[in-house]
Amino acid sequence: MDRVPLPIDDALPEIIAAFQQAGRVVIVAPPGAGKTTGIPPALCAAEPAGGKILLLQPRRMAARTVAGRLAQTMNCPLGTRVGYQVRLDRKWTDQSMIVVMTYGVLLRRLQSDPLLEDFGTVLLDEFHERSLESDLTLAMLHRVRSELRPSLRLGVMSATLEVQGISQFLDHAPIIESAGQMYPVEIRYADRITKEKLEEQISQTLVSLLRETPGHVLIFLPGVGEIRRTAQHLQPLATRTSAIILELYGDLPPQQQDRVLMDLGQRKIILATNVAETSITIPGVTAVIDSGLARVLRMDPHVGLPRLDVEPISLAACDQRAGRAGRTARGICSRLWLKEAHRSRRPFDHPEVQRGDLSSAILQLYGWGEREILGFPWLTPPSPDAVEAAVLLLTRLGALEDNRISQLGKEMLRIPAHPRLARLLIEARERGVVRPAAVAAALLSERDPFVDSTPGDLIERVGRYLRWIDREDDGSIRGGAAQAVKQTVFHLLDTLRASGDDEEILSSTPSQNLLLTGSPADTTRFAEPDPQQSMESNLCRSLLAAFPDRVASRRQGAKDRARMVGGVGIRLRNMPNVESAEYYLCLDLVRKSADAEVRLAVGLREEWLQGRNRSSKDESFFHPTSKRVVGRRRDYWLDLILSETPIEVTDPALVTAALAAEVATHWKLVFPEADQELRQTIARVNFLATRFPDLGFSAISEAKLVEIGQKLCAGKQSLEEVRVGRWLDSIRVEIGYSVLATLDQWAPSSIELPGGNRTKINYADPLQPSISVRLQELFGWTETPRIAQQRHPLLLRILAPNFREVQITQDLANFWRSTYAQVRKDLRRRYPKHAWPDEAPGLP
Repeated sequence: MDRVPLPIDDALPEIIAAFQQAGRVVIVAPPGAGKTTGIPPALCAAEPAGGKILLLQPRRMAARTVAGRLAQTMNCPLGTRVGYQVRLDRKWTDQSMIVVMTYGVLLRRLQSDPLLEDFGTVLLDEFHERSLESDLTLAMLHRVRSELRPSLRLGVMSATLEVQGISQFLDHAPIIESAGQMYPVEIRYADRITKEKLEEQISQTLVSLLRETPGHVLIFLPGVGEIRRTAQHLQPLATRTSAIILELYGDLPPQQQDRVLMDLGQRKIILATNVAETSITIPGVTAVIDSGLARVLRMDPHVGLPRLDVEPISLAACDQRAGRAGRTARGICSRLWLKEAHRSRRPFDHPEVQRGDLSSAILQLYGWGEREILGFPWLTPPSPDAVEAAVLLLTRLGALEDNRISQLGKEMLRIPAHPRLARLLIEARERGVVRPAAVAAALLSERDPFVDSTPGDLIERVGRYLRWIDREDDGSIRGGAAQAVKQTVFHLLDTLRASGDDEEILSSTPSQNLLLTGSPADTTRFAEPDPQQSMESNLCRSLLAAFPDRVASRRQGAKDRARMVGGVGIRLRNMPNVESAEYYLCLDLVRKSADAEVRLAVGLREEWLQGRNRSSKDESFFHPTSKRVVGRRRDYWLDLILSETPIEVTDPALVTAALAAEVATHWKLVFPEADQELRQTIARVNFLATRFPDLGFSAISEAKLVEIGQKLCAGKQSLEEVRVGRWLDSIRVEIGYSVLATLDQWAPSSIELPGGNRTKINYADPLQPSISVRLQELFGWTETPRIAQQRHPLLLRILAPNFREVQITQDLANFWRSTYAQVRKDLRRRYPKHAWPDEAPGLP
């Protein structure tokens, strides 16, 4: 078959020359240019002896589809000159010249074949998605090329790409752009903001597109849930227009994915996730409806758990989606958002390394010999907190020891699954429950096959699924999703068989004999006479080894509430089997409010919580009710308290530290506010520090009082003991006994009145000390009294005989001259028995 000319053809000579001269190239070509199917054959033809070409794709479906198109282009059966390898499926031989592979499969190959000596060129396609696997692959291959194998050629390809940063990362690799050739695509936007459901908006848009365009319609939705709701809503319209509705998402079985690409003899309405954005060309699509949304996996920093958020896609992704409508003919792309809002979208997608779970990637790096993860040449470095969290998890799983990969970690790397699930299978192998554990791992990693997708007990679901495998007559299990789970189960078992641990896996024992005990309504399943020997307990303990940080302890008096490792609040819903247990393992959670909601769990017995993650500590801490330091012997699972018993506090240093910490938080509870002499001394010091800094006094601040209070904690056990401690002596020590005389001379605590009595000076206002004195007691003073070696006048608060304030002054002489007569007049009528001389008594 003659090769159809491609728009990329004009750029092929320049691309081939760049590979030959520089060995690394960044290629940008718009959708429809033919870079994916045009460049690999051209490289093969230009250098037949240049080694195999490895073409990397982000998804299994894209890899299989691209391999099929390449084989058709090169006129050869798939699996001969052109082959592919994805998880669960390999079809290539040593004679294959072009191998299409997913990034994940290559990462695992690099563990055993770091130099990739069978391959001469590696092309990283659709790199704009910036998945964690693609970033890690590029960095590892660049290091191989730079340090070990300079002859390895690298090409990074995409339709939308931040090319300058990638070029610089690859030692200023040449950038080649192909103009490409697409049919015109008319872009339409919503004309108003609407509160209608997504499926209703799509239905209204689809009606006009079916009239205006002759081909298939591709509709982008954020997830499978939205796909199914939309499919149900659109079915009457599809029936009226003789169209067929097809679904397209990553976990769809290959046979159903292939139907999307086939000529079915009728018009297709294809409901897809972002799996259809790139690499896959669906012949005959002339219209696209774009919701502008995608589900994005992010780590929740508050709970340390991944979550799927629905987010607006980037401008680059919008362009990719629109390009699907112009691959084979003129098309229309209807975007379900306002044109004014389009410009506010971010230019490119955030790299997954900045938002995802790093544990798989970091285990790969440790297996590859890396130890300084933050020093690894990332294209976009991850945050130190994310790296720390991943290293902590791998250490808890036993994959890392002393900042090196352990033997257990190396075994985990050989299993094509998340480190948690690899740990599950290894533990299950030791406990003789590989088959149910493989089912559990598949149920946790694949799409839920159960029709009643409500929160539930994983043990019960494993039992239901094992019965379905044997009889396949359970109407509550979806056939397509269940087959995908089944394929994953077999793949995991095959992986363990290949490692030589095949005694139980190869057993012909029917699965009925491996079924878990207990019915869904049985709430006594965790009270077996010998729980250590049951199939169920061994599976639970295997899950515990894989999810040690997901143990939760039920709160006292609340059957549906618990506290998980890390202090995360947990809520259960409709899980009677799990709620009956004191402890349980939270395997799937979603954070919607203050407490995370558990969607999948298993019950635990406390005697299973053993090993290196369990510890016992004698602790001293402040008890908020008794307001004193108490001792407890606490049993922990990681940081989760399992039990505690009172003990005597024997270490004075621990008591002091615990009490001091409480004083730092609630120091006002221990400060003797009623101690007038203490408060007066502090105020006097602060007056001199404020008004006469040259004297060398330092203000006694709140922080200083906290420090003094903490020092007083020595030898004490309660806040009350601290409160009645020797605060004044401590203040005097803080001031220094050598300057106490200066304090008395410059800021005396009291002053003698003309009649011989003394009154306290109020230093509450450090800028203006004052005295409060009855008018008759001022007789004999002609001028305002002063302190601080006569440098600072006091403020006089003049009182009536009933001690009510009648005048405030800092100029006593002026008071006698101008104010006294009126005050005397007012007060003499009310207090005739007191002396009220006609002449100002303070004047000569």
